[in-house]
Amino acid sequence: MRQLRQEISNLLNNAAIHAFTPTDSGTITISAETESEDVIIYVTDNGKGVSKAFWARI
Repeated sequence: MRQLRQEISNLLNNAAIHAFTPTDSGTITISAETESEDVIIYVTDNGKGVSKAFWARI
């Protein structure tokens, strides 16, 4: 459980740092669903997005 908390924390920090400027009023949404015995976690934001220069690295 500690690892999951750390991963979610990292995702939120990354979105906060890279998706929004300091004056933005953005939204970060976390949702989850089960599929068989797995849990799928979605993290989305309405930030500025990723520039095309980084697409190949993602």
